[in-house]
Amino acid sequence: MPLATGMSDSHSCGGIYRCLLDTLLQILEAAGVEVLLVNARHVKNVPGRKTDVADCQWIQYLHSVGLLKASFRPAQEICAIRSLLRIATALQAWLVSMFCICKRRSIR
Repeated sequence: MPLATGMSDSHSCGGIYRCLLDTLLQILEAAGVEVLLVNARHVKNVPGRKTDVADCQWIQYLHSVGLLKASFRPAQEICAIRSLLRIATALQAWLVSMFCICKRRSIR
């Protein structure tokens, strides 16, 4: 049974939420669950859908009648490389900030 999830602006979210979502999608795909990443713009602005439960049921209905189109999701290897690059970039930014802090303290 496929699992459909919506995210607006094609991965526009950042930070810990994106890392957790990517990890969750990888775990589900490794377990054999078909995961669809869909654009939330395709399913939002529906009148009368004001709760998460109703939204979930609406997305499930759209999927069951074949109206959801999966967004592009790269292969598992590419996702792993992207995750490593995000971690390396975050580590580099942290190291630069620590260097600046140490430099400021040594000037005083």
